Amino acid sequence: MSDTYVHEIFDRYVKLDRLSLTDAISIDEVHLDMDDDCKYALVIQDFHSGDPIDLLRSRRTSVTEPYFVSIPATERNQVKYLISDMYNPYIAYVEKYFPNAVPVVDSFHVIQWITRSIDNYIRQLLKKYRQRDREYQDKLSYEQQRPVSLPPSDEVYLLQKYRWLILSNQSNIRYHSDPRMDSHFHVLMNTYDYEDALFQIDPNLKDFRNLKEMYVYLMVPSNPLTAK
Repeated sequence: MSDTYVHEIFDRYVKLDRLSLTDAISIDEVHLDMDDDCKYALVIQDFHSGDPIDLLRSRRTSVTEPYFVSIPATERNQVKYLISDMYNPYIAYVEKYFPNAVPVVDSFHVIQWITRSIDNYIRQLLKKYRQRDREYQDKLSYEQQRPVSLPPSDEVYLLQKYRWLILSNQSNIRYHSDPRMDSHFHVLMNTYDYEDALFQIDPNLKDFRNLKEMYVYLMVPSNPLTAK
């Protein structure tokens, strides 16, 4: 039997009543790809327990709007927090269906957004230094009347090979203090040396990394502070 046929049988014979909404609910999607109208099912969970409250066959407005409107206003008004990712339609649920709630973007997606933003900044730095190096190489080639090839500059080398020291969570980095010979600089360097060298390229990198780490420390559940 095909997946589609199994889904049709399930929808035809299985009826699961939804659970009551709680004061904090989570909204997310799961990829089903049953057909063009049902690529993403909508999952509603109790944020406190993680228990599923309901599952909608699609996250399309044509499915979600009549569903939420059908829930009594007295029940919807008891919702205080709606937790989701940064998908705008989910955030808009607060204004449309839960007037007493506030939208909350879950920490996983916030950290993902912060890391992506820092990575984009590093890419722009890398682009700037590559352009500088190309212009310098072209200048030398013109002056010497022959093609000149240059090794990667210090900035390009560091931003390409060691950007992970800024993007990764510090708790996941295995710092080594024992120096090792670096093939580019031809000196002994350890993890802390590479980190300092990156920060010397642009002081914003240190500020961005520290702000990211501060958010991770406060928000990630595995941290002792948030586990209490």
